[in-house]
Amino acid sequence: LAEKAGTITGTSVAVKVPYATDLTNLVPVVTVSPKAIYDVSGKDFTNAVTVTVTAEDGTTTKTYTVTVTKEAPQPPTKIVLNKITLALDVTKSETLKATVTGEDQTVTWTSILPEFATVDSNGKVTAKATGMTVIYATTSDEEIYATCIVYVKGWYSDGGQRGYITDKGFATDWFKVDGKYYYGEPNQNSENYGAVYTNKWIKDGSKWYYVDGSGVMVTNKWIKSSGKWHYVDGSGAMVTSKWIKSSGKYYYVDGSGIMATNKWLKSGSKYYYVDGSGIMATNKWIKSGSKYYYVDKSGVMLTSKWIKSSGKWYYVDAKGVMLANTSKKIGKKTYKFNKTGVCTNP
Repeated sequence: LAEKAGTITGTSVAVKVPYATDLTNLVPVVTVSPKAIYDVSGKDFTNAVTVTVTAEDGTTTKTYTVTVTKEAPQPPTKIVLNKITLALDVTKSETLKATVTGEDQTVTWTSILPEFATVDSNGKVTAKATGMTVIYATTSDEEIYATCIVYVKGWYSDGGQRGYITDKGFATDWFKVDGKYYYGEPNQNSENYGAVYTNKWIKDGSKWYYVDGSGVMVTNKWIKSSGKWHYVDGSGAMVTSKWIKSSGKYYYVDGSGIMATNKWLKSGSKYYYVDGSGIMATNKWIKSGSKYYYVDKSGVMLTSKWIKSSGKWYYVDAKGVMLANTSKKIGKKTYKFNKTGVCTNP
């Protein structure tokens, strides 16, 4: 106060001090004549304080009322939040802290989407529902502000699409929730950014994966797609050019991952046959065109061999074709075969 002179009007004294001054512990300096004295009623100038001056005669007094007010604060020049992103589970809370450069420390807090997360006057953010919002901390002049993006974690639905929010925002590409894998649209320029794919094949590198109607990546399962059957293994990758054992039966998928049906398959020097259901045939006759062939218990097509079937003998030649309506010398004997392939002189 010694550096801030007051203005006296009658018995009122008005003093203005810098905005940051602590009004509760001021020591006033009152200038009086050499033999006069004064008494101040206190040091707390939050409210008006009285100063009683006694003149040099020792009896004459006069009381002044001193009112101290603060000058206008210097406007803020900057505001910084302790976090630029914040991730919360639904119902959880956390308080943001704002640092303001300037004497006026007033901060107004707002949430642009309070249905997802609210903020109170002290910066306490409370998650309401899965989604995203932006918290604004604005200075008194409403021109300087700082923001914090709030992610409320979990599953969300938007316009019929479903997605998941993590502590980093929309889950994109492959992500795992409760032990299951999902795939979120990774293209930030897409209006479906973050939306979980459903009932769709996804190519990742050189491999293909499939997500079902719930968006879950399928594993160890047959998938029918566009009328064709495919198989995905334990990693979720579509199997190609490989035999598959499923429910005790063998199937084959070609280089495109399509299950083979009603066809002969060559593996090494051996031939196998898969029926209309894709199952590898075993221990049975196969009619292919107008000819008959036989596959053994391992599914291999037999060649140059006698076969006893239903108590009758048959013979398949070097190409695996059953002999019928013909005679053939096998070893040192000539055998006859009727039109059904049965050997008549075994």
